[in-house]
Amino acid sequence: MELPPNAVPARILVIDDEEAARFGIHKVLEKEQYQVDLAGDGQEALRKIREFSPHVVISDINMPHMDGITLLKEMSRLEAPPPVILITAHGSEAVAVQGLRAGAYDYLAKPFEVDDLRKAVRNAAEKQRLLESNRRYLAELEKTLRELKNSQAERIQAEKMAALGRLVAGVAHEVNSPLGALSSAIDTFGRAYMRITELLASQSSGPAAEKTASLNSTLGQTLQVAQEACQRMDLLVRTMRRFANLDHAPLRRADIRDCIETTLTLLNHKLRHEIRIVKDFENTADIDCYPLELNQLFTSLLMNSIEAISGAGEIRISTWQTKKHLMIRITDSGHGIAREDIERIFDPGFTTKGVGVGTGLGLPTCRKIIELHRGTMEIESQAASGTAVTLSLPLAGLTEAG
Repeated sequence: MELPPNAVPARILVIDDEEAARFGIHKVLEKEQYQVDLAGDGQEALRKIREFSPHVVISDINMPHMDGITLLKEMSRLEAPPPVILITAHGSEAVAVQGLRAGAYDYLAKPFEVDDLRKAVRNAAEKQRLLESNRRYLAELEKTLRELKNSQAERIQAEKMAALGRLVAGVAHEVNSPLGALSSAIDTFGRAYMRITELLASQSSGPAAEKTASLNSTLGQTLQVAQEACQRMDLLVRTMRRFANLDHAPLRRADIRDCIETTLTLLNHKLRHEIRIVKDFENTADIDCYPLELNQLFTSLLMNSIEAISGAGEIRISTWQTKKHLMIRITDSGHGIAREDIERIFDPGFTTKGVGVGTGLGLPTCRKIIELHRGTMEIESQAASGTAVTLSLPLAGLTEAG
């Protein structure tokens, strides 16, 4: 048999307790340009299967200590066992059929023709080659599917962030005008209120004066409520603009604590009274970063923590600095992540929140944002023991090329 150019000869393992039989089969296969190794019993065969990684195994059925059927069963425990051709004595075809049921590829009854041996080995080697090709293609397909899921997650995230920017810009524009008018009107009302208060103070006492003073007090309280409401609305608009990074370049030096505070302000409506936020911020330097992306990162991580806590609980946010990195750690007292799920949390589409609740894009997107910043993210979690996420971001050196 002539091999195609650059083809690697198939590896064949021959197992027989009779040396003469091993030698004869070896000679035939060697002429066919196969790589051949030999074993005298089943135990030696199992060792050589692990070391030699044969494409095809030829085994006698009748061997001491471990017969061919037992060897087949042992080989079936391997991750990808090679095809096995059994050799049986004449009249033992029933045993050979038992071997086929146990997973053998083919069998030859002694005495067999050399051409029959060549044909059986050639077919088995071709089957193994096709199986290995299919495994490679399947691995490539799975890799391609993962890449497609990742790119889809990135595309969805980019669209979400672009939509967020448009939404925030629109809200800020629409709210600023009436908010300015309202603030001006309240300011005018406040000055008028002060003037009325001064005039009332000069009037004489009496039932009418007491009633007027009561109404004046009510107006004062209403004025204070209106002023506080305008201040809150103004803070919310400015927070939204900072969150979406509307007034700055995408890549800039920023204080990471501002990003966290901005995110906490926007998530305030999600924080139930029984969830306590503990901040342990050390003095840290500004870093080169994309604040919009980091805001999205913190939003996703903090939302995960909030949703993981049932009833009373705590979320602790810590920042500190090493020689070259800024560190952020977010820990919660929530229900944690099961051990069997921890390996899959970064797979796009995987979620533990249930159908229709989670999209499975949060943590994969977070990892992409960290990779954009040339940082690292580590997650430690146990079921019923909470979760800790540790982020490491370089202090400097980030460029637009990412």
